Amino acid sequence: MNMKMVRQLGMVTLLVSAAMLSTVSIVAAQTEQLQLKRTFGLRGDGESHVQMRAVIAPVRRSANSLSTVKIAVTPVLTVVAKDKVGFVCSLGPRITDALLRAWYEQPLTFEYMYTPGDSTEREYRITKNAAQQAEDARLLAEINKVIKEDLVSEILVLRGARKMGGGAMSKLPFASVLGCAELEQADPEPDEKKPAH
Repeated sequence: MNMKMVRQLGMVTLLVSAAMLSTVSIVAAQTEQLQLKRTFGLRGDGESHVQMRAVIAPVRRSANSLSTVKIAVTPVLTVVAKDKVGFVCSLGPRITDALLRAWYEQPLTFEYMYTPGDSTEREYRITKNAAQQAEDARLLAEINKVIKEDLVSEILVLRGARKMGGGAMSKLPFASVLGCAELEQADPEPDEKKPAH
């Protein structure tokens, strides 16, 4: 092997090494950004509003109605701290189950749900009557019971299946709404501690 070939081989090795190092650092940076996104660590302090997946729920036309219809609803939750959003979203399936159990035990009413477009109220906190506040308290108790912490302080149930980032979501009475969809499947639910044998 002559000296020219040795130099060329050395140069190729250096270029391949540099490319691999560059790729590794890009992947590491993307992984760090994804982790920050999952924990919403880039979003600062304070509370956050998160949209859960839409579900089909039983709804009564009025509080006195005996019959129900099944319609799509989209819950939006207020999480007390932005750094807890990833954790709450990772428990999304459990939260959905808790809400469905509560609604099949005592169905929603049309009056309780918020319909963007029907309401002209654009306040950050919408006004709710005593019955709506009582329903909020019932649902929040069920949600926080499955979370095992009081991390969700408010709930707004939207009538219909809402897509994240759609025009209807921008009309909600919140400063901003984040989505749980990609977070719910990003990490496995935490395992409960099993007693030692």
